[in-house]
Amino acid sequence: MLRRGRGRPPHPDILTPAEWRVLREIRTGASNAEIAVRLGLGIATVKFHIRNIRNKLELTDRADLVAWRGEPQADAQPASRRWMLTPIGLLVGYWKTVVAGAAITIVGGGAIAAGVLAYLIVNDEEAPASPGDEPAGAATASPTPAPGEATSPPATTTPAATDTPVTTTTPTPVSTPEPTVEPTPPPVATETPGETPTRQAGEEGDPSVTFWGDVPEEEQETLRTRVADVIRFFDERFGIRVSDVRIHIAADDEAWVAALGGPVEPVAEVHKATYRNGAIFIHATRTFDWIERFYFEAFQEQAAGGRDLGPEWLSEGAAMYAAHLFRHWKGEKTLGDALALVTWAASFDQTPLENLERWSPTAAELTGAETASTATLAAEWLVNRAGEAALVAYYRALPDSANWEEAFEHTFGLSPGDAYEGIAAHRAAELEVRRTVTGNIRGPDDEPIDATRLSVYAVRVDGSGSEGVTVARDGRFTLRPPDSAYRLKVSRYCPPDSVDLGWYEAANGFTTAESEATLIVVDGSDISGIMVRLPGTVEALAPECFPDGGS
Repeated sequence: MLRRGRGRPPHPDILTPAEWRVLREIRTGASNAEIAVRLGLGIATVKFHIRNIRNKLELTDRADLVAWRGEPQADAQPASRRWMLTPIGLLVGYWKTVVAGAAITIVGGGAIAAGVLAYLIVNDEEAPASPGDEPAGAATASPTPAPGEATSPPATTTPAATDTPVTTTTPTPVSTPEPTVEPTPPPVATETPGETPTRQAGEEGDPSVTFWGDVPEEEQETLRTRVADVIRFFDERFGIRVSDVRIHIAADDEAWVAALGGPVEPVAEVHKATYRNGAIFIHATRTFDWIERFYFEAFQEQAAGGRDLGPEWLSEGAAMYAAHLFRHWKGEKTLGDALALVTWAASFDQTPLENLERWSPTAAELTGAETASTATLAAEWLVNRAGEAALVAYYRALPDSANWEEAFEHTFGLSPGDAYEGIAAHRAAELEVRRTVTGNIRGPDDEPIDATRLSVYAVRVDGSGSEGVTVARDGRFTLRPPDSAYRLKVSRYCPPDSVDLGWYEAANGFTTAESEATLIVVDGSDISGIMVRLPGTVEALAPECFPDGGS
């Protein structure tokens, strides 16, 4: 199955191409969150690369990394990045100066850096913190999309306890030291040292569930029920029953590494979930929504019988859409609400769908989250055209088709080219057009400030929500709001909460009263050159963030 994590070609340099890209951003003074946004990475992936760079160069902190003047070998330069980074590159640049005024009108568009993290935000997924890495305050967004049923969802029912049997295993946790060599794919169906597992009677071929580490009995029961519900739903809805898929649930990080059989690839580290070698791996500290998605991916592999699955956007989008159908059936979230969030997240991604037929060869470094929403939106368009059963019929048609294009046309009634045109028109009609609002935050007398942990929010004046972004260390910020009227608010993150410092006011650059804040009207064009001038230091404006006088 053509999935992320297929590896990358060898390189002779001391650092990998990805590590060189991260190091270049560090040299600009960018925070971890800023690097994640610029390069299209998850924050955990950025931290993963920084740790590797420090270890390889035997350097201890960011200042040492900036001071180190090494450069890539000429023959180690990576090929240009493909679709993953194209929209992100549009964000880097210098801002043009505009005349300050009481009302500002904005034009233009482009891809937002915050879109890299949009789908993670939508699904309540936060990248885990890592001790020793500099806190940067993650990019934030607080959308309030108008809920609406993009399709007519099935009747919502919350199933009672199911009788579908699930085989379970609870091995004794094992400790796996971190290896120093490249990991090999772990075995997924082996016995674990320890006491003999207790097995429940079940039908042959039903998924087995293995718990690694100390997963509380209460959670085990919840998970058994969810797996049984997943089997029941897909069997009754689509006639799908995936044989012999194995599900591994890890209680903690140690058990997670043990279950996977070695170090965790960056994609799995971000999501705390992965599907490989016919098995589903889930970290119990995260949500369990991945079970239904990966179960559908297991069906895709099984139904295709070893044939090329076709476009990655279709595989990922179909699995995500099917998972939303399951959650609607469970009564956890209506299909309409889920698709409203998908539509909001997709508005941050301008990548043409035809560019997503295959993930980038270096995608093992990336989460792919920034385009998952686009893929789901495309699957929804196909469902509206051919019905939800077509998502299943396509994969069942692959073994008897000359290629995926033939199966696609037979199932959906149009060629892939026609589908790309139709989906592009659908995106243009449905998605909010976002504008670029850029500016800078300076201190008293226009002096530079250390903007670590500062955020800027575009707050709608109609009270319908706000969207924010982390400020770069040098004070630069880029917002991507849709057309509306806003006031800009500056906040400082003081774990576990944020403290509001004040608002942008054009004449003086800053005010503490929202009523005095300059109204910014985003109406069809971009704006640059906003200058927020803080009247004092961050410590003076938010003393509660510095109880000991430190940062």
